[in-house]
Amino acid sequence: QLIYEKYEAMRKASIVTIDVTPTIKSLRTCDAYLVRYMVAGRYGKAQVRFIVDPYEGEAYYGKCSICNCELIGFLDDTPQKLPYCVICGAPLCTIHSERCVTCLGTLCREHILRCSVCGESICEDHSLKCTSCGAILCAEHVRICRSCGATLCNAHALRCEECGATLCSRCVIYKRRFFRKKALCSRCALS
Repeated sequence: QLIYEKYEAMRKASIVTIDVTPTIKSLRTCDAYLVRYMVAGRYGKAQVRFIVDPYEGEAYYGKCSICNCELIGFLDDTPQKLPYCVICGAPLCTIHSERCVTCLGTLCREHILRCSVCGESICEDHSLKCTSCGAILCAEHVRICRSCGATLCNAHALRCEECGATLCSRCVIYKRRFFRKKALCSRCALS
């Protein structure tokens, strides 16, 4: 019951179902429990299984899907620390996994994205795309158009020459002032 309650809390994330069953096998002459849960991500569902030794507080998560090394953790691991890709459910060791810098979720190399500015690892939920060129950006390097809310990279973000507001190419208004064309936002263009 204790193990069931511990992993039931993970359902708040992307876990759909959870099933904890006692097994006849034993780890180090103690009772062990087989924990199974279903993870639902963008690319479908994956069933994750691992064995728990409640007396030692250890969990055997299986083997890395890439190098086949054994994955052992502890019962106090949070869902972000579990060695499974949050999208496909593949078990991964620390060498073959990446973490999203925003949510700290574990991702396989197939599902990780990188910010085109800083190269940081981000998951699809925390990545943004430039509406002009499609470049992948993290939250730190995205620029938002004040008029329409479009997400922009530094190369496609324009600035109002009066107030400094960020604008996209569709929302910028060019006005001639003293024989020079100025990029302005709608507020400054009216004044």
